[in-house]
Amino acid sequence: MRTVRNRVLALDKGPNVAAQLTTDAVRSAHHPRGYAVWTRPSLAQGASTQESAHTWFARMQDGIRTLAPIAGPPPGTSVGVYARAHATPLDGKREYVQWAAELARVRAESACGNALLDVLAVRGKLLQLAEDRLSTLPPATEEDVGKHRDASIPRCGFDARLVWDDEPLWAWATSPTGRAMLQEEAPLDGRFSGQQGGTGPEVVCGEPKRRCKRHADWSIVRGADIEVARELQTLHMSSLAEREQTLRAWLDTPM
Repeated sequence: MRTVRNRVLALDKGPNVAAQLTTDAVRSAHHPRGYAVWTRPSLAQGASTQESAHTWFARMQDGIRTLAPIAGPPPGTSVGVYARAHATPLDGKREYVQWAAELARVRAESACGNALLDVLAVRGKLLQLAEDRLSTLPPATEEDVGKHRDASIPRCGFDARLVWDDEPLWAWATSPTGRAMLQEEAPLDGRFSGQQGGTGPEVVCGEPKRRCKRHADWSIVRGADIEVARELQTLHMSSLAEREQTLRAWLDTPM
């Protein structure tokens, strides 16, 4: 402590230094109670420190008030229009490139969305044809329902093409055979799974309707799925159209 006191006195010959170093708090201090930080009298804790802080804060507030206000868009003007009007040539070129790239992406996504709507239209038409075919399917035989049951029970009639992926379904829909069926120029083909002979692919479920748990209420379920998917895709296409219109307006605005 004596060494620290001598060094401080050598650096600062102020009249209050010795008094600060000889207070009861300093003399009774020991290591477990912490560290002592020596400072000039003008920065010592007390009323003078609080007054200096308030003075500094008031001076900073006065300086902030003297700063020039930040210009902003006038009332009734959008931020985007104001930013483009005050942009530098470099900013304008960079934004133009970004908008052009986003417009290309939006157009590509819109093209994919239109293709998906076409696929959903095919699924809806196929569902209608499969429902209409139910009345033409032969009833289940005694081997299917048992000898002691009603042999006239209807078939399930689910068409596996309803759950095909988009690519194979579209390939079938655009083929001459599929196009003729979707346009109702030819009846919907297909034979029962495991059936020997017949024409068309094995895509029709021949299980008795009451016994088939896998395709229970398939007409209602698939119809609801297609309708929900169509509504969601239509909303998404509307948002893409609005975004494309906005981007085209920005690109047509002179820089």
